[in-house]
Amino acid sequence: MYGNLSDIEESSYWQYIRWYFENERMLHHALQMIEKNTQNELSKRYVIDKQPKQVDERIVKWQNSAKGQVVREMKFLNKNLFLQWDTHSNRVVKYRVFLLSNKLKVILKLVTKIGQEYEREKKQSERDIRELEYTHKQLLENRFITDREKSRIGNALKVKKLEFKKLEDKFVRATNELHKLIKSRATLNNVMNNTFWSKISDKMPHLIVLGKHVGYQIFNKLWIESNEISVEDGSRIVSLPVYKPTYELYEYYVYFGAIHALETLEFKAYNDSLWNQLTQSFFEYGLKDGTKVTLSKDHLRVDITYDELIEHDSDIALDKDKHFYSAGINRKPDIRIDLYEMEEQGWKYTSSFIIEVKYSPFYNIYSKQGRTRALEQLSEYWRIKYVYKEGHYEHKAIHKVICIYPGTNNRSIKFNSEHGIFLQFYPNADSDDNYDIVGKKELIKMLKYWIIGN
Repeated sequence: MYGNLSDIEESSYWQYIRWYFENERMLHHALQMIEKNTQNELSKRYVIDKQPKQVDERIVKWQNSAKGQVVREMKFLNKNLFLQWDTHSNRVVKYRVFLLSNKLKVILKLVTKIGQEYEREKKQSERDIRELEYTHKQLLENRFITDREKSRIGNALKVKKLEFKKLEDKFVRATNELHKLIKSRATLNNVMNNTFWSKISDKMPHLIVLGKHVGYQIFNKLWIESNEISVEDGSRIVSLPVYKPTYELYEYYVYFGAIHALETLEFKAYNDSLWNQLTQSFFEYGLKDGTKVTLSKDHLRVDITYDELIEHDSDIALDKDKHFYSAGINRKPDIRIDLYEMEEQGWKYTSSFIIEVKYSPFYNIYSKQGRTRALEQLSEYWRIKYVYKEGHYEHKAIHKVICIYPGTNNRSIKFNSEHGIFLQFYPNADSDDNYDIVGKKELIKMLKYWIIGN
């Protein structure tokens, strides 16, 4: 369970990364202050010597005690001053730095995995481009192929090149983030291995003592802040990047809204928690294309896929084990929900439910006078097909195509058209409940009818 929609704004791996980089310098400054303060502070201890030294109140008491009287004139209690680094306060700091380093290690593993995934997708995209370039060249030289088909493949090639550029940019950013994290963790570990900190035990003392010096106060403040950002709490979801454009944030809002609608119909996370499914796809700059969440209920399973490009050819779709293909130009619906039913041979695909998200006024989306760009997209999504295996196709794969938008006053919540259904979807301003969404009931009803009907 990913919690309510407001949890999207809560803590995450990526929020922790940003927090650490923003506070890294202050953290090291606090550690340096603690080190300097400890090296300038002398501790005292009392030892028995043969020669007397400076007397204080404790020494006088000892001299007048029974033990002091026995060894009088032969043994003397003296005060020695020395540098004591391995204090309770310093042990607390070192142990907590060790925990911070472990958090960075957890995040490093995730960022490494994401970087490897981007690299894999980038290499696949390069192969796809080479194949499309070869196919396009062959088509151009074949006079029996229609100009429309040549244009379609040419457009598919352009889209693939744009996809490759996006993947390349994401791969570079993930790699840069990884290198920064590796360097930051190595720097932190090197500090703990220096002459001063290496002499301090890394075991948490039974008595937690917080030093009064300003260095300890700064460190404790940072420690409290870091604990407010959980990187292991499965009930939380990754945070939305605050710098994303509004239309993309609205796409995320609808995506998670669709997941919640299916959960309302008693679908649960399949095999892995939603947290784990989503953290594989969520990076500092948002959900990556092709993000997929899988839910199940009894003998049914649904895959909710975000912004995935449909293949232009059935053979390629089959080779990539993606199965969906389309001869249309618009082949990238914002959200595609695929329904599967368990049979004796395994999961069998039945149909799909397409959601196109438009953060735009209704008059920009729909017009009776002619086709808008949005109407062209909706019309072409009906052309998406499914190939089970070679020679076995589902030509009517799409059950419903709906366009979700923020709302308008002069239309009903749900409006039907020849191209698909238009549905208003936005938070109810008169309610404090995050789940009180205008259009949610209508969406749940359509999903329920589709699932039961199959």
